[in-house]
Amino acid sequence: MVAISTTLYVIYTKELVNVTIEMRKGQFEPHISIYVQQREDCLFFFDFILVNLGAGPAYDIKFQIIPTITTRAGGELGQVGFIQKGIKYFASGQKIQFFLLSTNEDFDNIMKNTTNIKVNYKDREGKEFSEVFEIDFESFRNTSQLGDPPLYSMADDIEEIRKDIHSIITHDDKLKIEGPKKDEGDPKISALERIRRERKYRMGNEPGPSGPQ
Repeated sequence: MVAISTTLYVIYTKELVNVTIEMRKGQFEPHISIYVQQREDCLFFFDFILVNLGAGPAYDIKFQIIPTITTRAGGELGQVGFIQKGIKYFASGQKIQFFLLSTNEDFDNIMKNTTNIKVNYKDREGKEFSEVFEIDFESFRNTSQLGDPPLYSMADDIEEIRKDIHSIITHDDKLKIEGPKKDEGDPKISALERIRRERKYRMGNEPGPSGPQ
């Protein structure tokens, strides 16, 4: 009975060790992912994204595209340098992103065609991996965006501030603003106050900096 128990224990321990080794190897394996993504500033623009989501580097990455995709530059996706020649080393977390195409151009053909991208690569021990990624633009049909992208809003706000500052500089002789005593000598507060009053003047919320015209 003891001998049987000992044998079972040895077998169980061996299996546990093997599982642990495989789990540790998996923690350092590469995991290549390919997808297309709509740009935040315009939903008709698509970026091609290649990223290594795994914890380990990928080696000797090879690509096969069926059928090919015509890029915005007028060439084919298969002619892009790293896709055509492959990638020798791709670190964990490394990412390649570039503008692929606009669906405003040849919309019907882009939407009806599906492209498969096959990727072969190895880990540091030479273990081979292979995966196929499907690029289907049809899944993005009828998508929409609410409001302006944050970068656009920030650009508009910066432009408004630039105009305000320009107006203050060019019409400085018309601005006679006396801030509270505690703010005297503080150029930052003075400038902000000028911008605030100049904006209100433009919007007609109060008389101009020089009083009623």
